[in-house]
Amino acid sequence: SLQSLGSGPCACAAVAAMPSPGPPHDSGPQPGLPGLPWPLLLFLPGGAAGMTVREPEEPPSMEHCRSPASDIVRENCRPGSPSSEWDVNGAGASSIQGFATQASYAPGERVDFKVKTDSATYRFDIYRLGWYGGLGARQ
Repeated sequence: SLQSLGSGPCACAAVAAMPSPGPPHDSGPQPGLPGLPWPLLLFLPGGAAGMTVREPEEPPSMEHCRSPASDIVRENCRPGSPSSEWDVNGAGASSIQGFATQASYAPGERVDFKVKTDSATYRFDIYRLGWYGGLGARQ
């Protein structure tokens, strides 16, 4: 188990558990971060009269980070980690599976994990989910 750290409630954490030793498997950036807008292309047969094509919306301004209104806003203004570090494709590796026993933890609260693997050793990389400049999580 681990102790949760930081200030304010942690709404959710992405946990990547990997067999050790060795670096984590990096399959490169994965498109489609959950909760973030991505371009959608539709190919329609024939002419689509009356269709309007718009540019993607601008990302939210970071001006609110100059004087954060709350601890949550302050936390989400921190730099994030690229999704290539924390995003899990599908169910992840079949050689190791695991999860935290709760979905949310308060600062200082004990965090327990359930892990299934044949490996004798493994490590936890824990990421807090949030805006983080559009990256979606930070370690």
